[in-house]
Amino acid sequence: MAPSLVKYLIASVSEGPHLLQRCDKDFVKDIASASIAEVELGRMALDKAANPDVKKFAQMMVDDHTKANEELTNFASQSNIPVPSATDDKHNDLRDKLAQKTGADFDKDYMDAMVDGHKDVMDKLESRIDKDTLSKYKADAQDPSGKKVETKVEAKTVTPEKSDNPVTMSINEWAANAYPTVSAHLDEAKKLQDHIKSGNDPKGSRQVRPLRRERRIALELEVLGESWPHSNTAVSTLFRSSCSVRNQPALAACPLS
Repeated sequence: MAPSLVKYLIASVSEGPHLLQRCDKDFVKDIASASIAEVELGRMALDKAANPDVKKFAQMMVDDHTKANEELTNFASQSNIPVPSATDDKHNDLRDKLAQKTGADFDKDYMDAMVDGHKDVMDKLESRIDKDTLSKYKADAQDPSGKKVETKVEAKTVTPEKSDNPVTMSINEWAANAYPTVSAHLDEAKKLQDHIKSGNDPKGSRQVRPLRRERRIALELEVLGESWPHSNTAVSTLFRSSCSVRNQPALAACPLS
C-alpha cells in the first residue's frame, strides 16, 4: 500500500469523472475499506499483542496504511469516488472478535486475520496485473523445490493490465506497483503466523517454558545419576526426598525409572 496512489492517478482526474467505471469505484472502495481496517487493527495490536515481532508488524501496518488512506482519499475526493470513512460490517466483526482476545491468543488470531486480509487484497491487485508477467513473478519468487525465495521488494516488478480507459489504466498501474509491497507484507504475516503456531520465534529459536521445580530437579538428578558412583536407588531416594519437601500427595507424581 505504500506506493503513492496520487502519483499514478492524479493525471487522470482532469479527464473527467465520466471515465470512471463501476469496477474502478468498487476497487477503490474495497481497497480503502481494507486499509482502514489495517490501521485500526494495527493500533489494537500495538496495545494488546504479547509478541514484540507482532507489535513490530502492527506498527508497519499502521504506518503504511495511514499513508495509503490519505493518498487514496485525496484522489477520490477529486474524482468524485466515494471512499468509506469507517470499516465495513466484515471488519467490524473481526475487530470485535479480536477485542475479546489477550496475550498469545490475540497474537494468533491477529496474525491469522492479517494473512487472510492480505490474501484478499492480493487477489484484487492480481485482477489488474498482466497475467503473463504475474505468472513469471510468482515463478521467480520460488526455487525449483517450491520454496519461497527471499528477494528485495525493489527487485520485483509486474506489469499492469492494459486498458483504453485512462482512469482504469492508472489504477492498474498503481495496483502493479503496489503488488510487490503487499506480497512482502503477506510473506511476513505468514512467517509470523507459522512461528506463533509452532511456538518458535521469528529467528527460529524455540520458546522454552519455565520448568516446574519438580521437573527441573528430575533433569538435574538424571545427569547426576550418570556421573555419581552411586546406585540408581540412591538417586531415586534423593529425588523423592526433594519431592516430599513440596508435600506431594503421592510419590507417583515424581517417578524416576
